[in-house]
Amino acid sequence: MPGLFFYFPCNEGGGDLIKSFPGVSGQQATLPGDVMQLWGWYDSGFFNRPALRVLTEPEPLELFGADPSDKRSFQFLWYCSDPSQNRTIFGYSLSMTGFALKVTQGVLEGRLFDQVSESGTTQLQAEKWYLIQINTEMMGGWNPDPVNAYQYWLTMKVYLGGTLELTAQTETPLSPGVMVPLVNNVVSLAGMEGDGFDELRHLKRHLYESEMGDYAAFLKQGRVAGKSKGSLGSVGW
Repeated sequence: MPGLFFYFPCNEGGGDLIKSFPGVSGQQATLPGDVMQLWGWYDSGFFNRPALRVLTEPEPLELFGADPSDKRSFQFLWYCSDPSQNRTIFGYSLSMTGFALKVTQGVLEGRLFDQVSESGTTQLQAEKWYLIQINTEMMGGWNPDPVNAYQYWLTMKVYLGGTLELTAQTETPLSPGVMVPLVNNVVSLAGMEGDGFDELRHLKRHLYESEMGDYAAFLKQGRVAGKSKGSLGSVGW
């Protein structure tokens, strides 16, 4: 997959370490806190193999992403334990506030620097896996005249199962810091008790729509008994 920056299949199934796919970035991540209290493993996750599991609302799992400037993308499987509970599940740059994806009142909500927000329309269901795909774009930097501050234009598109769910974008430049850029490469994952994650992928480019739809169909049709043929069907499974 051209542009692939990291890929964590999350199939270790024990201990407190997850490893990136060999030949991609080679990085590894240690689950934060006491793994027996905060993060653990589903014995049989989406692919009938181990997947990351949130045991209690944890410190976020932080991975090293690419420089957020320009076009970047993410795709991962997320297990929704309870859609009625508001929480942040994904953040990129500025920890959880640059680009952030939240669950708010039963739907997904995209936020930019905690200043711009846009909500989706799909009512999330409890105890279902969702394929989430995110395209981000960050333009800007130091602007000496006339504001003498760091300014950024951001766009975030979120897809559910290969279909566009929401678009959040800035109409005017945002200034998160006057003298300090604040932008960083951190990718954060979190959730509430019972949430799960698998197939964590990050690319140094945008995912294109046909690619997202094909990947969603492959996951659902090719990995679930009785679904090897036919259409993608409903979002979440």
